[in-house]
Amino acid sequence: MRYNIKKLYSGRISRRNYIFGQLFIWIVSAGFMSLAVSLLVSPSASDAFSVLAIIIGILGFVLAIPCIVLCWALHVRRFHDLGLSGYYIFLFFIPLANLIIFALFIKKGEENSNQFGEKPLKEIKFFDAIFNRTKV
Repeated sequence: MRYNIKKLYSGRISRRNYIFGQLFIWIVSAGFMSLAVSLLVSPSASDAFSVLAIIIGILGFVLAIPCIVLCWALHVRRFHDLGLSGYYIFLFFIPLANLIIFALFIKKGEENSNQFGEKPLKEIKFFDAIFNRTKV
């Protein structure tokens, strides 16, 4: 199944699916990195474990790229749910603006449809909401 990057960044996402999506990404990323670090620094680390840790670290780095793309897509779609442009994501690079943005993400989205799409469906499945797969 092919994913369209443009579709990933379009539309809206609810608070619940946004929070669970972020948690899912963090857990997957932390799992790979902690596994690599634990294999690399274990007291009985042999050469085989070191090679395995390096391989898992490389896989984790390769996995980080789609995780970053998905994380930013969730941010953009959350901004869309609030009625804001996705370009507000660049405020993450301003140190104190991060706190304001996270406070915004807790805010309830617009009730009606806006310029970015219809109100997110409550009965949509979790992974369908994260990857923006809706039945047409």
